[in-house]
Parts: sequence; C-alpha cells; structure tokens
Amino acid sequence: MPLIDDVLPLGAGAQAAVWAAELGAPMPGELASLRLAPRQVRRAVVASRLSARVLEGGPEQDAPELPELPELPELAELQPSPEPQPSREPQPSPEPQGSQAARPVAPPRVEWLVAAARAQNATGLERLARRISPAVGWDDLVLPPRTLTTLRHLAGRAAHRGRVLDDWGLRRGGGRGEAVTALFVGESGTGKTMAAEVVAGALGVDMYVIDLSGVVDKYIGETEKNLERIFVGAEGLNAVLFFDEADALFGKRSEVSDARDRYANVEVAYLLQRIESFDGVAVLATNLAANLDDAFRRRLSVVAEFTRPDAEQRLALWRRMLAGVPLATDVDLEFCAKAFGLAGGDIRNAAVTAAYLGAANGQVVDMREIVTAVALEYRKLGRLCLADEFGPYFPLIPR
Repeated sequence: MPLIDDVLPLGAGAQAAVWAAELGAPMPGELASLRLAPRQVRRAVVASRLSARVLEGGPEQDAPELPELPELPELAELQPSPEPQPSREPQPSPEPQGSQAARPVAPPRVEWLVAAARAQNATGLERLARRISPAVGWDDLVLPPRTLTTLRHLAGRAAHRGRVLDDWGLRRGGGRGEAVTALFVGESGTGKTMAAEVVAGALGVDMYVIDLSGVVDKYIGETEKNLERIFVGAEGLNAVLFFDEADALFGKRSEVSDARDRYANVEVAYLLQRIESFDGVAVLATNLAANLDDAFRRRLSVVAEFTRPDAEQRLALWRRMLAGVPLATDVDLEFCAKAFGLAGGDIRNAAVTAAYLGAANGQVVDMREIVTAVALEYRKLGRLCLADEFGPYFPLIPR
C-alpha cells in the first residue's frame, strides 16, 4: 500500500532561502508574494537566465537548451539561519575548459524573474475560467477610504501568508486550508471586479474569473464536479479566483420540501467544506449579500463594501474616463457629477458612448454628446430622463 503524506507549502523564510540559493543573491521583494515549490523556483531562474541570454546576449537561436535540473538539496539545508546572510559563500568554480575561463553569472533582471515565476502557474484552469492579466493599479481606484483600507489589508494578508501561517506557526491542523477569502458587496458597476484585479496586480499574479455558466449544471452532481475541477486546478496556483454573482453558488440552505431542495443544499454544503480546505486566494462578489449562507460568512477573511460614488468621486471618475478625449469648451463635468447619480461602471459606459458619438461626428466631444450618452445610459437602466435632473441641458436630449 503506498504511503501518502501531505506536504505543507514553504514558509516565507524557507522560500527566500531557496531563491537565494538559486540566484546566488538575496531574493527580490517582488517575489515574496509568490509561493512556489523548490523545483519551480529552479525552473524560473533557469528560464529568466535564458531570457537574458536571448534578449541581451545575441539572437534567439544562440540561446542554450534548458539544462537538466539536478537533484535539489534537502529542505532542512535551505532553512534560513538565525543571522540573515545577504548572499551565500562563492562556490569554487570548475576548471575552465580550454583557454576560456567560466565567468560568474549575474542575477537576472527582476521583471524577467517575476515573469518566469508566474509562468510556472501553467494549469488547466484556463479551460474553466477566464484569465486576466492585471492592467490597473491602486491609483485607478476611486473608492471611499474605508474600502481602500480593506482592500490593502486583503492584499497584505495574501502576500504574508507564508510568514504568518508557516514561519510563525499559526496554520491550523486537521487538513484545513488557510484560504484568504474576501467578499465584495455592492451594486453592479461599483468597482468590484476592478478592485479584485487591482489586488491581483498588487500581488503580482493573474486573476481567474469563474464563469458560472460553465459551472452550474442542471444534472445532479455535475455542479460539484465542475467546482472540484476549479479548486483542484487552483491548488498551489499563484492567482486570485474571482467568483462573480457568488450568491448563485453560495446561497442560503433552505428547508427540504422536494429532491431539488435537498440537492441544492448538498451543493452549498460541499462548497462550504471545499472552501474550508482551500489554500489559495478567492474573491466572491455579490449585490445580494443577504442571500449568502450564514455558515459561509464565518469563513470569510475580509468583507469589503462598495457603495455608489458621491459627487466628488463621480467628478474624479468623469475626469479620469475622459482624460484622453478631446473635449469642447462647453463640456461641464462638474454639472454631470452633481446632477447624474451614476455608478462608476455607468459613468464609464456613458463616457465611451460619448466618445463614439464625437468620433462619428468627426469633431471633439461636446456637451450635447455627453448628455445624449447619459440619456442612453438612463434608458438602459430603466430610469426616466427628467427635466429637473438634466437642468438647462434637457433640450439636448434626442427625442
């Protein structure tokens, strides 16, 4: 009978020691949030040095073949000593072959190391989710200070898991994972998806958006199988899982009146158990927080509330969305911010529509086009265009 054992992930100190051993230099801080096995670290260093050889040392065909990876030292040998050492002692170099002596290899550039480390996340999860490479940062968020503080705490919690759980011994036993699970609560268009992307970017990882249409199945037991594939693919993956409309999966369990209720409760119970053993970063977004199961709420690490922006925040959003758009002198963004109570996503939609209208007219975007775009957005939202709300610009609305 084979012996099966669970191997815990490396702590922060052991991970830094592995990187230092492979690089011959201290681990860059940008790699601290990535959790890799020793062999993945070895592959990342080799791949980044190949990139340096290709991009700086000559044409691509001169790049060396990926060498065979020798056996890694025991983990005990890689544990950090009490006194931190900036670098290891230089090893005696082998005898040079011919007349050309071996030159010391400098550590690769940090951006190549990060890219190579993230490439170690190759997984089948992309068949079940949509991968997003973060392209936004903290400066792109327009949110209340309390929400921003919560998001920064979430990013810090995910970044320092190895130190807190493993080095400081706060990991729980019993086969339970230590997932960083966040709940984003707010109306549609208030920035939940963008905030999750910013957190992923701060951690230096990709975000995987779970498509519920490919997860929820009408056949009994298939939904659990699809979810299991997602969690298995995400184990050990340096990424952020994003479940949109999470109340569709994590809804409250109800009293059993027929077979459908019983199997729906089984799905929720399975999710609660699976989240308990998950060891990654998961963000769940919903605009119906009251529909979530109470037992799931107790398993959350962070809850961030996303509210509709006030007039000052709406002005910042209008200015940011139209920063690169040529505007006419009659454009009054202050009026738009005060008069139109739109969420951030709605403001973006209106700004994009106004830009298209201006491009079609072959001129700069004027107030007529912005008012027309807002009116179109109102109709999409099922809102009436009232003269009291549009003020002096009400006659500009197309009839």
